[in-house]
Amino acid sequence: MFVLAVSFVTSTTDYFLDQKIDHFNPLDSRKFQQLYYVNDTYYQQGGPVFLVINGEAGMPDLYQEYGYPLELAQTHNALVISLEHRYYGTSLPFGEDSFSTENLQYLNTDQALADLAQFRHHIFQKYNFDSTTKVFGFGCSYSGVLSAWFRTKYPHLIDGAFSGSSPVLSTTDFTSYNELVESRLPTECVDSIGSAVTEINNLLETIDGRNQLQRMFNTCQELALPFDVQMFKFSIIGGIQYIVQYNNPPDFPQISTCDAMNAATDKLAEFIRQFAYPNGSCLLLDPSRWYGESRSWYYQKATEFGFFKNSPPNSKIFFEGVDADFHKALIERVFGQPFYPDVDYTNTYYGGKDVNWSNIIFTNGINEPWSLLSITDTSLNSDTVVVVDYDDAGHCAPYHYYNDKMPPGVLNARKKIDDFITKITSN
Repeated sequence: MFVLAVSFVTSTTDYFLDQKIDHFNPLDSRKFQQLYYVNDTYYQQGGPVFLVINGEAGMPDLYQEYGYPLELAQTHNALVISLEHRYYGTSLPFGEDSFSTENLQYLNTDQALADLAQFRHHIFQKYNFDSTTKVFGFGCSYSGVLSAWFRTKYPHLIDGAFSGSSPVLSTTDFTSYNELVESRLPTECVDSIGSAVTEINNLLETIDGRNQLQRMFNTCQELALPFDVQMFKFSIIGGIQYIVQYNNPPDFPQISTCDAMNAATDKLAEFIRQFAYPNGSCLLLDPSRWYGESRSWYYQKATEFGFFKNSPPNSKIFFEGVDADFHKALIERVFGQPFYPDVDYTNTYYGGKDVNWSNIIFTNGINEPWSLLSITDTSLNSDTVVVVDYDDAGHCAPYHYYNDKMPPGVLNARKKIDDFITKITSN
């Protein structure tokens, strides 16, 4: 699957950029060390710069998974550069104290986009590039949002962008996410998972049942209080969401998981095998102990995006009670303060879906939930905007390293991306 992973990692050099903690306060001169990578394996004089934009994970993890930019660099003679997102990986403005609520105030998309602007300026100085050097950005999921917004907010710094599976519209009520997940699973699979969910709900009704679930799911805390029960429900549905969102080649987990659930006699036991935490780690139900990337990403959701996957009514596979009130309580427990994202401001500031996009290609798997908040309307196709939908894989599928199980829709999207880069960088 990871055809070029070894050569990419070993030929990539890491550096650190002195980055401002607050780009918008001229009286604040504090800086932090922000990790960035440069890969010049395929670069030739006059070639473009491929800016790989990072999201809510450390940069090395992303490079092991998303390799299409490097594959494209071979044929486009591109220099590949990438900046780690602030508050992820090693790029921590306040070291181990970065995740306190007070220090997280500098974690937002405005600061992240300004980081990219300074990084682009730094690279052009470092390599003595002139204004004729083309820059093309890449991002998928949250980083795809940043890719589209960077092109929109800083069009003089980036000539074109790929934005894959990118939820450019923010919302606090993303119930439709779970509704789409349930609708995309085959009926027999929904019934199989639903049998396990019903059994869990029944066990939650009694003390003995909750004690049994604590042992079966290896929870870190007791299921003692109503909020603990809601956290338990919230925590164990992620696996169900995953198999639809990431139904990608070569494994296509939705198929294998549904086959296993359908074949099992003991549905709850199989549910635990498929969706519970592996390798003996316990299931954390105390959100005040969230640390690192989990805390950073939830802060971004709680302050800007929402993206709260609330329980749909009358669902067979999603538990009741994961709703706005739950997320408000969760935010207060995680950060010690009661606040809630102003998504109307976010959508007004960045435009949501109603933006005059230019020089951007959007790709989406229309059978995966994040497409609901992305740009999927192919009638927007023009000389400067390309919208490509595929129905044979899931989230970010074209962005992965090539594998021979990639279906036709994904291969078509990859070809469209390649063609679009040629058009943008050859002008």
